[in-house]
Amino acid sequence: MPDKRLIRHIDAPTEQVFSAFTERLRAIEKVHGIDAIEMLAQGSTKDGNRSMFGNLASEEFFVSGFTPNQSYRVECDSHGTHYDTLFSFLPSETGTIVDMRFSARPKSLSAKLLKPLSRMKEDSLVKSLEHDIDDLQQYCESHRQKLNIRLRKHH
Repeated sequence: MPDKRLIRHIDAPTEQVFSAFTERLRAIEKVHGIDAIEMLAQGSTKDGNRSMFGNLASEEFFVSGFTPNQSYRVECDSHGTHYDTLFSFLPSETGTIVDMRFSARPKSLSAKLLKPLSRMKEDSLVKSLEHDIDDLQQYCESHRQKLNIRLRKHH
């Protein structure tokens, strides 16, 4: 699968956006597609109960890179395929640019043989990630508005 890339501008400060994206244990408050999160070990979480193709899917992933307020990388090995998602956060004049890059690389022989059939699954995963970013964008922008209202009340 060729790498997929999604670039999104979020009208909120980079520190707030980075925090919203990386607080995985609070993801169920921010992302509609996630029903449960379980911390398995330091740097590893199980992102649970996501509906995919009408079934509940549960995957274990690990954080393989983390630079505060700049980027983080999440990887997962599932059914013979290695999934790699890199999120980068760039400050802009009016908020934050989020740059997401996603790749899926078959590793096992069966995954390589099923590669032509797996495109639908990979496209669905990318759509799920896009919906997650939509939810996180809405969360960040609505919380920025609440923060601005509180600051104005104090002045």
